[in-house]
Amino acid sequence: MRGYSEKEPALQEIIGESPIFQSVLRQALNAAKSDSAVLISGEAGTGKELIARAIHRMSSRHSQGFVKVDCSRAASAQVQAVLVQQDRLEAARHGTLLLSHVESITRELQPWLLNALQRKQSGPPGSTSAAIDTRLMVTVTGTGQTLENSWFRESLPADFDLSIIKIPALRDRSTDIPLLVGHFTRKWARLMNKPVNAIAPGTMNLLINHSWSANIRELESIIERAVRSSKSADLQPELPS
Repeated sequence: MRGYSEKEPALQEIIGESPIFQSVLRQALNAAKSDSAVLISGEAGTGKELIARAIHRMSSRHSQGFVKVDCSRAASAQVQAVLVQQDRLEAARHGTLLLSHVESITRELQPWLLNALQRKQSGPPGSTSAAIDTRLMVTVTGTGQTLENSWFRESLPADFDLSIIKIPALRDRSTDIPLLVGHFTRKWARLMNKPVNAIAPGTMNLLINHSWSANIRELESIIERAVRSSKSADLQPELPS
């Protein structure tokens, strides 16, 4: 593995040598050097949380907690309660708090989140709540248009200190697919104790040219199933029609 993944231990598990993806790794490395809020956008399955965790591990807060709250799974009215009542903010104190799928937060809760980001306080503006000594990250799932039209991006002031990292879809970094296929094949062959060590002839071109609507998550799932069902050393993944 060449490039930034080779130089930074926190990036070694992130696979990709294409120029567009190496640019993402450079942005992650730069974000780790500051304490600004970070917004990571990309389609589902592109590895947004993986990048967020890498930024945390490379930052000055690496020895402190990394806490994730999935805003799409908690009922919108409960997101604030999840953070405060279940001590998520306290667990992330001096560390990093990741709010994933921030586009799911309803209008009623949006002012609270913006206040937390801008003032680093858990209570409403003007309250006596304690400051949050936490690095805040958020993810937006969808296309570039989803990010540009999101309430979150439109609500922040122009001078707000925010690092934005856009992760490309797998179809836009297809030269990385052979690396990812090799990585996932070795991973699942080892976990399942299978003697798989090669891809059947012609199969790699099919994988490279597939649309991958669910991106890396879909690719790994297909490789896992192929390894599980394999009866020879040559892997023959079955692509969805």
